[in-house]
Amino acid sequence: MTRISCVPILVLTSIAACSSNDPAGTDTDTDAASSTTTSTSSTTDTPTTTDPTIGDDDDPHACQFRPGAEEEGVEWYMLCGGPGGEHVDEIAIDAEGNMYLGIELSEPEPGVTLRFGEFEVTPGGLTDVVFLKLSPAGAPLWLRAFTGPGEQRVSNLELCGDGFVAVGDAAAGSLDLGGGALPGTAWIGSFAADGTHRWSRTLVDVEENSRASFSGLDCDGAGRIVATGEYSRGVDFGEGPLEPALYGDGFVAMFDDSGATVWARPFNGTGDRADGGHVAFTPAGEVVFTGTFNETVDLGGGVLTSVAAEDMLLAKLDGGGGHVWSQRIGGPGSHYGVGVAVGSAGQIALSGLFTHEVEIGPALFENPNPEDFSVDGLLAGFNPAGELQWATQLGSTSSAHIFAMEFDPADALVVTAILDETLSVRMFVGSDQTWDWTTDQLGNGLAAVAGPDALIVGAWPGLDKVVDFGGGPLVGRGNGDFFLAKVRR
Repeated sequence: MTRISCVPILVLTSIAACSSNDPAGTDTDTDAASSTTTSTSSTTDTPTTTDPTIGDDDDPHACQFRPGAEEEGVEWYMLCGGPGGEHVDEIAIDAEGNMYLGIELSEPEPGVTLRFGEFEVTPGGLTDVVFLKLSPAGAPLWLRAFTGPGEQRVSNLELCGDGFVAVGDAAAGSLDLGGGALPGTAWIGSFAADGTHRWSRTLVDVEENSRASFSGLDCDGAGRIVATGEYSRGVDFGEGPLEPALYGDGFVAMFDDSGATVWARPFNGTGDRADGGHVAFTPAGEVVFTGTFNETVDLGGGVLTSVAAEDMLLAKLDGGGGHVWSQRIGGPGSHYGVGVAVGSAGQIALSGLFTHEVEIGPALFENPNPEDFSVDGLLAGFNPAGELQWATQLGSTSSAHIFAMEFDPADALVVTAILDETLSVRMFVGSDQTWDWTTDQLGNGLAAVAGPDALIVGAWPGLDKVVDFGGGPLVGRGNGDFFLAKVRR
C-alpha cells in the first residue's frame, strides 16, 4: 500500500534509511555499545483468547470493540488509547487477512499502561514505536513495543518475504529494535512474521547537522527493498558520501534482503527543494517513484526544470538504478508528487496535490480556492512506458489531502483522501469512479485493501470525538486514538 507521508504546503516526512551500525554492514541480534540510554524492547505474544472484544469499557486505557451495522458498510470497529496520542501510521495485510500495524504512542502522563486485548505497554518517552499484529477479526495476536526516552517514530511498514520491513526515526543511540542501540537517527529494520528482529540499520550522517528521511518504501518478491526520501548536508548509504548541491536533495535507494546497500541515486537537484514521494516495484523488477522539486533535477535522462514554485516528478529506473524515463508535471503554483502505485500489468497510478493549476497531457485542472492556502488532488494513470492514459481531479470545496493509494486484486485503484474534512475511500477504474465509502465521523485516516471485498480503515480520532458505526459509540480519549474499522465493499 502507498502510505503518503506528507502534508500539503508544509511537507512532513519522517527520517529513515539504510546503513550499518556494525562493520560487517548488517546488524543481527547482537548487543551494540552506546553511551545513550536506549529504549526497552517489550515482546508479548501467545494470547489465551482470539476474542477481539476482550476489554473493559470502563477502563480508560483498554481497547473497546464494537460490531458494525450492515447499513454503515462496517463489519466491526475498535478504539484503543489513553490521554496522549496513539496514531496508526501504517497498515499491511497478508494473504490470510492478518493485519500488521505500525503505531506511534505518545503519553504525557508517566506510568500510563495501555492495554491491547491481553497485551500491555507502558510508553517510556515522548513518542514510542509499537508493532501490533491483529487477526482478520481484529484480535491482537502479538505486540512488540520499543519504549524509551526521547522521540521514536515509525513512518512506513511493508510486508517483505515471510515478514515485514519498517522505517522511522529516533534520537541517536536511543532505539534498540532487538539488535543493539542504533547509532543514527534514521533507521530501517526487518522482522519475521511473529515480530522477531532480523536486522536493523541506520544511515551514516556525514556531519553534525546532516539529516535524512524516508518518504517511500516497498519490497519485491526477491526481498529487495527500495526507498525514497530526502537528505541535507550529506549522507552515506555505504557507498561514500552524497552531498547535496545546495540545501538538500532527494534520493532513491535499493537494499538487499540483509539490509546491505545495492545502489543509491541522488536527484541532483539545484534548487532549495528536492524530495522523494512514494516508490513501488514493477512486476519486472523496475522502480517507479514520484517526488517534488524546484529549479532542476537530473536522474540520468537529462535536466528537468520546474515552471513555477515546485513541480511533481515521476520517474522509472531499472533494477540496477539506471534511468529508464523521467518527467515533470506542473504549471502555475506549487505541485507535490506524493503517491505512486503499480498494477499487475505494470500500469502506473500517480497521486499529487496542487495549489493553483496543473497541466498534464492535454488536460488542465484548476483549484477553485487558490488564495485560501488550499490544495486539490490529482490522480493520473500511465502505461509502463510513462505515457499518460488518463487523468482526473480529486477536488473539494476547501482542501484535499490524499493519504493512501493502491491497486486491489482486480487492478481497481483504491484511494484514501480527506475532502472537506471528511474521510473518503474511493475506487477507480481508469478515471471512472466505481465505488466510495465516505464518513464525516472521521477527519483523517488511511485504508488498506483486505482481499477482494474488504478494506481496513485506520484513523486517529481526537479528544471527545464520537464514532458510531451502528454498534454503539466510541469516544476519543486523547490527542488522537488508535482506531480501526473493517469496511465491506
